[in-house]
Amino acid sequence: MTFHPIPRNIPLRAALSVATALSLAGCASLSPDAGFKDVQTLSAARLEQRVRWNRSSEDDRAAAEVTQNLLAQPLDADAAVQIALLNNRGLQATYGELGIAQADVVSAGRLANPLVSGQRWSKGESFKSEIGIEFNFLSLLLLPKKLQMMKANFEYAKLRVADEVVRTAAEARSQYYRTLAAQQMVALQQATVASAEAAAELAARQYNAGNLNLKKQAQHQVFYADTLSQFARARQQVFSEREKLNRVMGLWGTQTDWKLPDRLPEVPAERPRYGNLEALALEQRLDVQAAKQEMQVLAESLGITNGACARVGSALPILRSTRVRKCARSTTTCFRRTTRWRICRSRSCPCAARSSRRPSSSITACWRASTIFWTVTARTSAPGSR
Repeated sequence: MTFHPIPRNIPLRAALSVATALSLAGCASLSPDAGFKDVQTLSAARLEQRVRWNRSSEDDRAAAEVTQNLLAQPLDADAAVQIALLNNRGLQATYGELGIAQADVVSAGRLANPLVSGQRWSKGESFKSEIGIEFNFLSLLLLPKKLQMMKANFEYAKLRVADEVVRTAAEARSQYYRTLAAQQMVALQQATVASAEAAAELAARQYNAGNLNLKKQAQHQVFYADTLSQFARARQQVFSEREKLNRVMGLWGTQTDWKLPDRLPEVPAERPRYGNLEALALEQRLDVQAAKQEMQVLAESLGITNGACARVGSALPILRSTRVRKCARSTTTCFRRTTRWRICRSRSCPCAARSSRRPSSSITACWRASTIFWTVTARTSAPGSR
């Protein structure tokens, strides 16, 4: 077994990298709201309703009280959106992704625990003991870049959650109008059934009096039966649309006994005009911003992957030291190098030859396998032992 001496002159770039990593590691901390205020800010620019994260029993009771007050009167579109933002289970679960993304940021800023090992051999009165401390030095050097990537991923999570809020509000509003339209269609079908029933009864009396032939009387009966069928389908459609709206608003049990207005709101007299609608959509859509942020996270990840070997090889020349000495004293402290993958520059990287065929998979494999450990080993030997 060979041991390398502790280097006396550490390169300046490596020292600066270590100092930067340690300073950034101390900056990452947990926020009580997990970035939810940023989500509220993004949502407030697009919605008039309040966005609340129910994280305790008190929050659940407050949301239930607001919901009950809104359901006590005929439901309108704004009330449906507000109830959905307060009670939608899927939306509330999406808020938890903020905490996960923030935990990833904090975890990326923490150093891995060192590995401590110990051994002892004895033979008669002779004994030999060894205590080793192993630390992943490469993770320390890449900590600033990893922390930067996790912060970009945290921003992506905020945009994605805010986009889910806007989508839920839009779904609740559109489903409200579909439900109200279906209910108004039932009222129209009911009036049609009443008129068709009166026409069929009149045709039957005229047929019995001899003033109408059988064909005309049969046509009125067929029309009446068709209107009954359409009325039944309209009632079933109302039931289906109400259940969809209940699911979006997160209502169940007695909460589903809400009422709607009799008619749809009047159509605006003038159609709204929007200039540069496409440019406005690209600028304001949260899903587009989230996609851009996701590309940035991917770029940060590939930046670590593509340049890992080259940067580590240039920043740590001490890892390429070839000086060797043996531990001959009875009590010594040595610096041992253990590598699970050889340190390589961009030209000598074993993945470079395959990068033209499979750039992503081969480079990722190189990054995951490039784990360098420095081990400090203390040996103690009893007199007379070898």
